[in-house]
Amino acid sequence: MNKSWREKGNKRNKKSETMEELEGIKGRELVWLDKNLEGLPIFYFGKHAENVMLELVKKKQLIQTKLKTPDGEKFFILNPSANYGLLQGFDQDVYVAVIKIFNDWAKKLGYCPNKITVPIKELCSIQRISKSGRSFRDITLSLEKFDATSFAAGNTILVRTKNRTDEYFNKKSYSIFKVDFKRKKSIYIDKNTGEKKTIIKEYTATITLDEWLRNNIENGFTTDIDANFYFNEIRGGRTRKLYQTLNFIRYTSPVFIPYDKLIESLSIVSKETKHIREDIKRAAEPLIEKGFLSKIEFSESNVGFFFKQVKRKKGIMKFPRSAEELAMGKSLVMDMLEVLGDVKSERFYFKVAQLVPKEVIYKCLSLVREVSETTQIKKSKGAVFVDILKRECQQRGIKLFSNPKQENELLLPAVDNFS
Repeated sequence: MNKSWREKGNKRNKKSETMEELEGIKGRELVWLDKNLEGLPIFYFGKHAENVMLELVKKKQLIQTKLKTPDGEKFFILNPSANYGLLQGFDQDVYVAVIKIFNDWAKKLGYCPNKITVPIKELCSIQRISKSGRSFRDITLSLEKFDATSFAAGNTILVRTKNRTDEYFNKKSYSIFKVDFKRKKSIYIDKNTGEKKTIIKEYTATITLDEWLRNNIENGFTTDIDANFYFNEIRGGRTRKLYQTLNFIRYTSPVFIPYDKLIESLSIVSKETKHIREDIKRAAEPLIEKGFLSKIEFSESNVGFFFKQVKRKKGIMKFPRSAEELAMGKSLVMDMLEVLGDVKSERFYFKVAQLVPKEVIYKCLSLVREVSETTQIKKSKGAVFVDILKRECQQRGIKLFSNPKQENELLLPAVDNFS
């Protein structure tokens, strides 16, 4: 890993391109969250969190995910605090509020500071909760929990460098942020008793982002959520987590997410399919009521989420693809070659892997297998795949080719090579 992303250099007078992007969408109160954390099981939303934590300690197990990829094994191991327990739904809200404050300072300064002193009452205001003693205690406990929580990762955490390339950053222990508290006290004389008494005039937390997270906020390895919608319109840890997950990928409609991904992301402990679907439905219903989703549909292997509106990609700068995206693209191409054959059409497959969601690609490949096994159609597998792919993309508003000439250049060889 190069040192460039760690070096802060001189404080810039001119705002960076990324900071301009942070200010680019008006009319909504956007919070820009790190992309890495959106896909990791950082927060627990199930019942009986204390019992789950005790079981983890008893068995000396940690929350972990592992996956073999062409670049080696990817892993994530969460090490929650034995004293404070698992990060839960309220902690997710505190995380969003903290990152919003760092976003706001990044807009003002043109770079993201690594440390900010925040009045606890400011976090209450962002979360739309009362500035009461109970709220102060809950937020303090949450911040202490973050301070005591760490995780390890390999080939999982991507860090965006200043030249807009994304690289894996591996180290033994990560944190999200560290916290120090300060109480500004004032002494006064009680008029009734004449005794000296102490009151806390201001209670603040100095929050220091781990450097990888600070860097990603500054250099734009982020995804946005609407803070007003998150805090005002919807309730519940699972619903808010589902909103974050879906808003990250809200570029086509519908999107399809496998059950195992939703089970992990939403901390669903139910074992029966019926109960799993009920848990997902309960999390999605407020998003339907508030107009974020139009409906959801369950299939045997995944859940389809239909959006009322999708994000527009127009005007967004195109940056070099990350190592993770390249590895995923290569894997998709290999899967298409395995089913359809003919390496001469590899260029076409790479184009498909770049533009079409992997769930749609795998659906098309599955339909190709079904057609070839159940019918006596004379068309080649490649031609069948192209027909199915064009139909599926048309239904989802995905444009594969910018003009007919490009379509002929890429599609015809793919079809001819299979005939």
